Amino acid sequence: MTSPRAIAILGLVASALCAPASGQSLLNFGGDTPLVCRVRLAAAPAGADSLGRVTEFCNGAKGYEVWADYPASLADSSLLVDGKQIPLSKSGSTRIDRSNRPAVVVKDVALSPKDGAAGDVSFRIVAL
Repeated sequence: MTSPRAIAILGLVASALCAPASGQSLLNFGGDTPLVCRVRLAAAPAGADSLGRVTEFCNGAKGYEVWADYPASLADSSLLVDGKQIPLSKSGSTRIDRSNRPAVVVKDVALSPKDGAAGDVSFRIVAL
């Protein structure tokens, strides 16, 4: 039969062996969060002056950029992003937004074509 004193001593030894070092927790958990960045256009109804609403989502720790891509026919036109005019370059790609942190943002986007120019605009997001 084990004495109460022996049980107490075993309990102290087990506690000392299992106890974390000073300033450390007993359990450590870790994991990786996958990088997810996406941009979506919710198109405006037919006949509206707006392209619609762009939703930007990116969990990149250093942030992201959103780019508009378009045909050469739209060069020198402008996009209105939440009322801010952004001229479209001749390159066929123009950065329309930048964030230095993860974010979820929704913005209204409209096209202001130069001299009746026409074409499709697409959006892409790039993690930094």
